[in-house]
Amino acid sequence: MGSAVLWFLLLLMILGVATGCGRQQGRVAPEEGTRKGAVKEESTQQIPKESAGEETVKEESTQEATNRRSLSQAIGQMFIVGMSGTKPDHHIKKMIQKHHIGGVILSVPNIKNLKQTQTLVSKLQKLSIETSPSIPLVIAVDEEGGSVTRAPWIPPRPAAAVVGRSGNPDWAYHIAYEVGQKLKEAGINTDLAPVVDTGFGAAIGDRSFGTDPKLVSRMGSAAIKGFEAAGIASTAKHFPNHGAANEDSHVGSPIIEHDMSTIETQDLPPFKAAIDAGVPMVMVGHLVYPAIDPTLPASLSPRAIRLLRQNLGFKGVGS
Repeated sequence: MGSAVLWFLLLLMILGVATGCGRQQGRVAPEEGTRKGAVKEESTQQIPKESAGEETVKEESTQEATNRRSLSQAIGQMFIVGMSGTKPDHHIKKMIQKHHIGGVILSVPNIKNLKQTQTLVSKLQKLSIETSPSIPLVIAVDEEGGSVTRAPWIPPRPAAAVVGRSGNPDWAYHIAYEVGQKLKEAGINTDLAPVVDTGFGAAIGDRSFGTDPKLVSRMGSAAIKGFEAAGIASTAKHFPNHGAANEDSHVGSPIIEHDMSTIETQDLPPFKAAIDAGVPMVMVGHLVYPAIDPTLPASLSPRAIRLLRQNLGFKGVGS
């Protein structure tokens, strides 16, 4: 993440430096002893009108400046960032108004209760709408149920493992729908859920629906449709599959030694099912799968992204 932000700031610096050069307009001084009237006439004659070529240069300079602004805004839209406190501070205002970020992720320090969250979200959206190009923000939270919850106004929901053991996709659907409705009350439009990892590996535990990829596929797809029915964008995570990891990717670099056959039959099916169910976002994990890419974690690997987009057909937002 630090590397991505560094590149982002570097690009913005380059864009800021690469401005068009201003051209000084000189004026011809009249000769000594010239009458005032002659000075006026001579000055009029010696200051030529802009040629068609100069007008074209100005138009091109304006277009270049517009393109630079558009590129800067497009780069900003690719970032969802965190913030401090329960009110918009200088940092997040700058991110919205100057860097044109695409969204804000809210966590426990930002959320106290429903009313405060409604006010915060409203102020964030107002900042974005009042800043060209006036694009509403993605406002996201991690609201998975079980131990991973951010919104105190939402009644406790069972962990995914409990829902998975029931074998009832309708339950997964209704939980997601109800959670989505509650998030909308605060103006939150995106949930970084469901977890569609297969297995109870490190950092996952009861966040997974189970160890059977077919079961996880059914439950994850049902949850995605429940969020959609509530008007909430959902996120399938953590591609290709954190459920097989024996190390937490928040603090280490898990290496999953699955061959491609295992990846295709065990790891990927729930993500393919999520894509088929219309999931708009997929979160890519900081996981090294040597069979996919022996060097880079999936989150930084072009090979892993090609697998997601070309093999599984995902056309939405990768995060």
